[in-house]
Amino acid sequence: MKVIGSIILFITILSAKAEIPDHGNFCYADSCSNPQMVMWDFYKELDQFNIVESQVFSGDCFHSSPIYSNEVNHHGVILIDRNGKDTHMGGKFSFFAKKNPYKNWDIERARADFTDIYSKEKRLTVTSKFAYIDLNPGELPIMRYWFKSTGDADTLMLIGTWGASHSFICELRAN
Repeated sequence: MKVIGSIILFITILSAKAEIPDHGNFCYADSCSNPQMVMWDFYKELDQFNIVESQVFSGDCFHSSPIYSNEVNHHGVILIDRNGKDTHMGGKFSFFAKKNPYKNWDIERARADFTDIYSKEKRLTVTSKFAYIDLNPGELPIMRYWFKSTGDADTLMLIGTWGASHSFICELRAN
């Protein structure tokens, strides 16, 4: 009986790991600032991840956490890089910059900065509706990102979670 119980537990763990967690309602209980609500509404309208070529995106991000006001605009840059059949990502954020410091980055500049993105941990899971990555699988802190794009692949929307009390949403444009 112990063997059967162990097998069931093992299969349950494997199944749970393969399942992509839902990001939930980003703007639950009026928790969003006005800019976040606008981005959340746009994110919900999208139903695809249509990045088929390597591309750099940058733009506005609004973070909700004990140390960041969700009213303050920050900036992010994401490289979506196709490597054979795999899609990898690299990214970073700039906090409190007046202007987008990544606006002029091209693919070569991003690849030079994100040299570690071709590992298994930085590979996106791409579905027909969105892309997902868990940057710290099975470990703490939780670092999860969900991506959607417009049909023309000009805009990349990103929702992210860092730990239990930090979330963010970004609207990033192709550079």
